[in-house]
Amino acid sequence: MRGAITQSLAAILEATERARQELADLQAQADNAEQAQPAKMEQPKPAHKTTKRSGGKIDNARLLDAWRETPAMADSSLAAMFGVSRQAIAQRRQALEAAGAIKRNGHGVEISQGV
Repeated sequence: MRGAITQSLAAILEATERARQELADLQAQADNAEQAQPAKMEQPKPAHKTTKRSGGKIDNARLLDAWRETPAMADSSLAAMFGVSRQAIAQRRQALEAAGAIKRNGHGVEISQGV
């Protein structure tokens, strides 16, 4: 009995490690896709006062978890959750789409299998 449990736990740990590696690979692909985007022309600063964000970092695993829980979550809600701009969320979503990790389906975001 102990041997079967040990084998099951080992299989679970191995699957978890493979999933972590796949997620790390997807994050690297998304980061590369973001870097490959053409540089945008700098826009003039608005005359009105704007609020500054904390410059939070977007963690792909947390972002994917948020979409799993609420596929139709708005970019603005995600931006507030991560402490980044709405545009930063949109850029990360586009990078994840380009990497094949997600796709939009008309009802929000669908996470690709195996991610």
